Amino acid sequence: MAKRIGGELKKFLIFLSIIIILVAIYFITTPYRHNLAKIYVTRGDQLSEQSDYNKAVIEYRKARILSPRDAGIAFKIAETYKILQNNQLALSYYIKAKKLDPKNKDYYKALAEAYLDINNSS
Repeated sequence: MAKRIGGELKKFLIFLSIIIILVAIYFITTPYRHNLAKIYVTRGDQLSEQSDYNKAVIEYRKARILSPRDAGIAFKIAETYKILQNNQLALSYYIKAKKLDPKNKDYYKALAEAYLDINNSS
């Protein structure tokens, strides 16, 4: 019985150690991911200025993977999909932006316009 309890304790301590290492890696890499997300957003902005919206949305989506809680990135994706006339995807990203930053009135306005666009196109 004592061997079993010791084995269980050893497994638990190994599991706990792995969790601690993963949490540490997450916090160590957070600034790196944030900076890389900024680079992707900058590329997306440059591509948008060149009217290359298909490539811009790819860059914005890369940024969103690295910074999924950034409402501004979700909003940029929505705006780009709106320009590309993909109203359903635009709507879904406006909703995400609003959920991430519910105090931003611009997100509500854009969301309402997206609903109107979908209703007018059907």
